[in-house]
Amino acid sequence: MRATTRTSAEAAVRAAVSQLLSSLDERVDLGRLARRAALSPLHFHRVFRGLVGETAKALHRRLRLERAALALRSTRQAVTDVAFAAGYETHESFTRAFVEAYGQAPSAFRRRAQTSSREVLLPAPSGLHFGGTDFELLTPEPAFALERRPALRLAAVRHVGSYATIVEAFIRLEQLSRALPGPAQLVARYLDDPETVLTRSLRSEAGLVVSARTRLPKGLHEVQLPKGRYARATHVGPYSLLGDAWANFMASVATSRHRIGHEAFERYTNTPETAQPDSLITQLYVAVE
Repeated sequence: MRATTRTSAEAAVRAAVSQLLSSLDERVDLGRLARRAALSPLHFHRVFRGLVGETAKALHRRLRLERAALALRSTRQAVTDVAFAAGYETHESFTRAFVEAYGQAPSAFRRRAQTSSREVLLPAPSGLHFGGTDFELLTPEPAFALERRPALRLAAVRHVGSYATIVEAFIRLEQLSRALPGPAQLVARYLDDPETVLTRSLRSEAGLVVSARTRLPKGLHEVQLPKGRYARATHVGPYSLLGDAWANFMASVATSRHRIGHEAFERYTNTPETAQPDSLITQLYVAVE
């Protein structure tokens, strides 16, 4: 059973990679790739990253840069023409990206990149490079448990903007919920894919678990997390590594015998106020079928 489902999950990601390879000169339609994989954009983002080692957008950008480096090495094309072909609107933006990737400006790379064709290759977790078609999907660790969860009612604060600044919503939540009874069980929901939605428009929610009879203070809104079966993983460490944890977790679930559902959230068993970054404990949940 696991092998069949695993093949299906891998097939969806491989199809997405093939689509990217055949359309390097086109804008990446991440929404279409997610729909073809029967996943939400955010879930697809995490599964793809977990299995390929980089996001779809990052893969597309890297392959374009490798193609540009090859053109600089083997042709007399003007740097500006190479920049436009790589999808950059200006010479300056291309130069910044190239320096970040290769450690030197395009013109300097052209002057010295005559010794080895491998100089155009950038780090690739999957082994896929421009001009090739062979690659290996990563094998995520199956580090998750399954549990039946009751429905949860949250008192929540909406946050719009960078996910890294959701702490602002938690501060607001703490201020508005001081009169609520019981120990605080903190939860966060992230609703948008950061590769398809502008950072300033990303939606998330900082929530506090409350009982069905609790009257919500003004300024808080109600969120219902449905009951059902969930996969759960535990991340121990700084919040800055949660992206990697989610990618491995979601890829592991996607290649198991379970189909990923819609709902996903984080639950925090401690906070930076009570624990050092390396000791922070975050539980990751995603609904499964």
